[in-house]
Amino acid sequence: MIHRLDKLLGALCRVYLLASQILLTGLVLLVGIQVVLRYATSRSILGLEEWTSLMFVWLVFLMSAVLHRRKRHITITAAVDIFPQRMRTYADGLIGVATIAFCVAVFVQLHNIWPYLLHATMIYEIPEAAFKLSLAVGLGSIMLQEIVNVASAARRLRQPDEPAPSAPTH
Repeated sequence: MIHRLDKLLGALCRVYLLASQILLTGLVLLVGIQVVLRYATSRSILGLEEWTSLMFVWLVFLMSAVLHRRKRHITITAAVDIFPQRMRTYADGLIGVATIAFCVAVFVQLHNIWPYLLHATMIYEIPEAAFKLSLAVGLGSIMLQEIVNVASAARRLRQPDEPAPSAPTH
């Protein structure tokens, strides 16, 4: 089951990456249009900031899930790197459990504020929920990835330690 979840997360990661590329392209185009219009006409498209803000928020959370899956996120490993491999595996599992707990706490808070997310932006009336949903999508993927990582760490801990290679005798 964990293997299937890992494969599903890999496919989801590819979809997130493609969506992020499309969002980034659109974001660059819209901001470029905004800059040119302001420079050329001293005017801009009304409410364009709402769309660029929405695109940016989705881009950030989709790419955070992609980077987390690829282990390209920011980490500080100075303390963990001094431990032997088995202790690092324990630390990885503990960090994974803490990450899952953090994601659950964020989901609880999102659930608590959901009734207040019906407010909309001023111009295009984009519901606030459209912004916060990006957080749920990004952290949901991160939480599922951490479940896979913790299960993998637990599997490694159950395996017996490999004996150190013996020195050749001459």
